[in-house]
Amino acid sequence: MSGIMRIGTIISCLLLQGAAAFAGLHPLEKGEALLIDEKADIFLVVQVSEDAHETPESIVRRYTSDLPRDRLAVILEDRQPADPINIPWTNLVSKVKARILLDLFPKDRPLQNKGWVHVVVYSDESFNLLSRLFHGDDDLILDLFTRLGRDIHTGDTLVLEKQDMTSGLADNLFKQAEARAIPIYEKSKPAGKQVQGEISEDDEILDQDIGANKMTEVHSTLYKAREKAIFLPRPKDGLLYKKDKNGELFTEYKVRKGNSLYSIAKRFTGRKKPSRINAAVRVIQRASGFRKAASIRPGDIVVIPVSLLGQDYKPPASPPASSTCHGKFPKKKGPLTYYRLKDGRVEARYTLKKGEALYSAVVIRFTGRLRAKEVNGLAMLIARYSGIKDVTKIPAGATVRIPIDYLDDPWHPCPAQPGAEVAEEPAEPEPVPPAAKGEASGFHFILDPGHGGIDTGALVAGMPEDEYAYDIATRLKRHLESAGGIVHMLLYDKKQKYVPRNVAYLRMDRNEVLLTRPRWFPNNPRRAVMVRVAMVNQILRKLIREKRISPEKIAFLSVHLDNLHPSVKGSFVYYPNKVMRRRRLSLGSGLLRRLFKAVDRRLEFNARFLARSQKESRSMAYRMVRALKAAGFPMTRRPVRYKIYRGRRVFSPAVVRYSPVVRALLLETFNLANKKERTILASPGQRELYARTVGDALIAELKSKKGLSLPPMEKDRGSPRFPKRRSRRKKRHLKKR
Repeated sequence: MSGIMRIGTIISCLLLQGAAAFAGLHPLEKGEALLIDEKADIFLVVQVSEDAHETPESIVRRYTSDLPRDRLAVILEDRQPADPINIPWTNLVSKVKARILLDLFPKDRPLQNKGWVHVVVYSDESFNLLSRLFHGDDDLILDLFTRLGRDIHTGDTLVLEKQDMTSGLADNLFKQAEARAIPIYEKSKPAGKQVQGEISEDDEILDQDIGANKMTEVHSTLYKAREKAIFLPRPKDGLLYKKDKNGELFTEYKVRKGNSLYSIAKRFTGRKKPSRINAAVRVIQRASGFRKAASIRPGDIVVIPVSLLGQDYKPPASPPASSTCHGKFPKKKGPLTYYRLKDGRVEARYTLKKGEALYSAVVIRFTGRLRAKEVNGLAMLIARYSGIKDVTKIPAGATVRIPIDYLDDPWHPCPAQPGAEVAEEPAEPEPVPPAAKGEASGFHFILDPGHGGIDTGALVAGMPEDEYAYDIATRLKRHLESAGGIVHMLLYDKKQKYVPRNVAYLRMDRNEVLLTRPRWFPNNPRRAVMVRVAMVNQILRKLIREKRISPEKIAFLSVHLDNLHPSVKGSFVYYPNKVMRRRRLSLGSGLLRRLFKAVDRRLEFNARFLARSQKESRSMAYRMVRALKAAGFPMTRRPVRYKIYRGRRVFSPAVVRYSPVVRALLLETFNLANKKERTILASPGQRELYARTVGDALIAELKSKKGLSLPPMEKDRGSPRFPKRRSRRKKRHLKKR
């Protein structure tokens, strides 16, 4: 699935020897290349010089100026000594950006110090690419599309106003254009007739560097090169997929210093057992034509059959055919209509309405995909499956065909598995009255601010997820305690403590620790999840066994932010689903032994508990969503979900999947990729209102369930301590006795 998702988001990048070229057309300075990966993220690739005075850190500083040390470490991590340096476009200083843009687009001209004239030179250019190059993010896409009224093609001319570019970039573009003696573009028509911001083809652009014949020749060569290079999943690995005489796919890898066939096979096949790696080495050796495995040298080309590649390096498959539904299925469900084709396959069809886009109206709504990379890739796949050539020119009333393999549970025509959601419940606004003082008396709330420590979570436009999640959680804690509730926090910021910060932009730090004994700095995201589950289990056992608190008075909430498709808005609430939960979970590890004096080693959930937890958590989720919508916060379709799509993986969040608390939720508060959501998040008043609304919804839900009898979570085994480990020598001595 992940390979298929990448098709729609890839822009080719070809690197030349000595110099590099964007789309293989125009070179930059020696040792530089502009690279665009499968996520459409832009990087400046800089080859490290052999000068002894030049270090990777000094090279990055030359292009980025005052870059924080943590960001510098991220750029240089996992980099081999011979590898080039990939510097994100957003980290480059405006002076470097302006120089690169003038090199890439030789036809561009200043426009009377009021704007910038951009001429589309390369066939790879798109509104998305121009938005990221000139503006820094995707917020400019809709404005450009509205001005032109259609997609852009080679030879089109656009006028970018100064507000369309970052201020530093605009100033440097004009200065460097003046230094290079680039003439100012003069309009041949009055400004009043330029309504759409488009310059007609009759207008003349001075000093054109590339003639029409040469452009046609270059594009023809580029097209032939693309037929050979099928897919570039990881540009840093230098993989290109090709077909042999029999039509079989293979990939080539250029051997670097220090590589061996064993290390190459282990890296690209994903195999772990030495016997399986050695078997792959023999296959690669025969395919590459090496007499001995140890005879490879730097610069040799290693041929790897696609059948050996691991999941991370698999090429995309062709769009899969829709699966079949055995037996009867509904002809219509909501706006979708289902058809059985002649070969027995079933597909769903949807008619686009005026103003609807394929991304939001179809992919996000019906498939459950939310990440930008997956939404864009699946939109392109569905467009090809439906015979749509241009996703930006879909007329109203067009029919979109959707393979049912990609439909989410509420829209799948086949009978859903037990416990899965089968209907889309609307989130009607339902205001929750503010909690009065003492109204939450006797209620216990376990709050988990997401990420923290070395794991910052999502980072968009300088806004780190962990800092804002912690700020919202501290506001929620203060509100719940003011209503009489007792709050148990899992995370603690040693500098901020539990005091909310009334500033728009929160600085990223690493002061957070998990409140274990002793306190633990989260230096590993996977281990942090396991420690959080153990902490929740320990708090719950203490409340139920020692303080005799009823489970119906306890709720668990994990607070996060997300980085989704820019068109997604509003909160998402994830609840535990009984089908996706394990009946048993082992928590035994050396780390837990050091952090906890006593903790249950195993969690066992019976069927009654799982069914009740799903029902009660889902009820609390819908109450929270309706309250947020009534408070004026934006809300998307289906804000209540139980599973997440990540490429080929479909899973439920671990903190709620393994939670021993009956009512457990994970709240994705805002989408950092959406500019309007970031504006709301930057307001301390809006963060306070959001936290109060969530707190009132939690209190109202617990109040409505008073007197409810809840099933036991598991068999009462007590709380066993970890036994002391005996040495192997002592065990052998006991056996001899």
